[in-house]
Formats: sequence, C-alpha cells, structure tokens
Amino acid sequence: MRRAYFAGPLIAAVIGLAAVPAGAAGQATRGTFGPLDIPDLDVGGHATMVRTADGRTKASVRVEGLEPGATYLSHVHNQACDDGRGGGHYQDQPGGAATPPNELWLSSEPHDPLAGITANSAGVATGHGWAPWTARPEARSVVVHQTGDPAIRIACADLA
Repeated sequence: MRRAYFAGPLIAAVIGLAAVPAGAAGQATRGTFGPLDIPDLDVGGHATMVRTADGRTKASVRVEGLEPGATYLSHVHNQACDDGRGGGHYQDQPGGAATPPNELWLSSEPHDPLAGITANSAGVATGHGWAPWTARPEARSVVVHQTGDPAIRIACADLA
C-alpha cells in the first residue's frame, strides 16, 4: 500500500504563503478580469502574479470572451482597475524602457514576451511572463489592451 506524505508540507507551505506581507517575496496575488473601455464586453478570467523567493516576478493570465484569433497586449500596471483604469505600465525602473525586462508583459509565446496573448477559437487567451526583479507593492493590476493606436483597454484584473 502506497502512502502520500506530501499533504502536510504542502498545507504548511500554502498557510505560510498566505501570511507573507504584501509585496514580499513568495507572495501570490490574484484577480478576476472585468471590462474597462468596452463596458458591455462579456470578458472574464483571471490573472495571477507571484513574487518568487529567488527575486523574480512571474505572472499568468487566462482571459475569456475575446475575439477568436485576435492578439492582445497584456501588462502589469501600477494602479487598481477603478483607479485610473489601471494607471500606467508598472516599471521596475520608473521612467526607463517601456518594454521587458523593465516591464512585465504576458505572452502566449514562451520565448517572445512582445508577442502578446492570442485568443483561440473559443475566444480564450492564456499568457505567461516573468521579470528578473521583485515587483514592489504598486504592481496592482493586469490590463489587457487591443492592439492598435490607441490601444484600447478592454479588461483589467486587480491583483490582491
């Protein structure tokens, strides 16, 4: 008979993770997407950001209700969704380059952070990204933009 001995350490790790102060290494934050500039858009899904113990920040998104086959841009932003529609892009070095590695962008392509997230035939897009730094507490949301000029903000998820 095989026994599983991992449940105790796993539960302890989850409890320990929940006790970490905001913005600290090892903290996971998560939010649910809602519409922004197109209020009647039936968009949903979630965003997750993890500040790792080794000094990196990882993020992932799953966005539903998008146009099938369309590509969107998705970035970590510096304000909450209800506070200036997510504000500007969060930057590790404020005033620096508006691209990775100074910003955390999410992509459906694992080796191309600038590729954006592309919706499948069901209108669902997933993406991941990481940065070589630990995000400060002002990394507050993830915003999804339509491509083009202007890049319309279609969805936002607060990271809490």
